[in-house]
Amino acid sequence: MTELEINDNNIDVFMNCEPLTVTKLTVLAPNNVQMILDNLYKFENLLELRLSNNQLTEMRGLDKLVKLKLLDVSNNQISDIKGTEELISLLILNLNNNQVKKLDDIDNMVFLEELLVNNNSITELPLCLCNLRKCNYIEHENNPLEFVSLPIQRWKSRLSNKRTTL
Repeated sequence: MTELEINDNNIDVFMNCEPLTVTKLTVLAPNNVQMILDNLYKFENLLELRLSNNQLTEMRGLDKLVKLKLLDVSNNQISDIKGTEELISLLILNLNNNQVKKLDDIDNMVFLEELLVNNNSITELPLCLCNLRKCNYIEHENNPLEFVSLPIQRWKSRLSNKRTTL
C-alpha cells in the first residue's frame, strides 16, 4: 500500500497499526486526530502528510519523518511549529489558517521551496527565512505583521513565485 486516506471517520486515536510502507497519508476532517502524531513513527517512508481540518494544537511526532516532502497542517489550531526540526527534506509546508505566532524553527528546512502561512498570528518574518535558499514561493497574507526587515524584503524580491508540484 502506498496511499492511505482516512476521511470522515471521527477517529480520535490512531493506534494499534503495524509499521506501513505508506508514502502518502491523508487524514481529513472530521477526525479530531490530535493523538495521531504519537503514532507517526510507524510511517518512516512517508513523503506526503496531509492533516488539514483536524483540530491539531501541536506538531509532535514528526521527528522520524525525515523523508517527508509535503506537510499540510492547514486549518487547525497550531500555535507554534516546534517538532519540525528534523524535517530537513521538506519541500512544501502549509500552515495556513492556524494560530502560528513565530517561524523561528524553520531554518533547518534547507530544501523548502514553498511556505504557506496565511491567516495566522505572525507579527514578524524572521531573518532565518533568508537561509532558505531554495524557497521560491511564500504566502503570508492576513497576519498582523508589525515590521518586515530590509533583508527579508530583499529575500522576498528574489523569489520566483513559482509553485512547487509533487
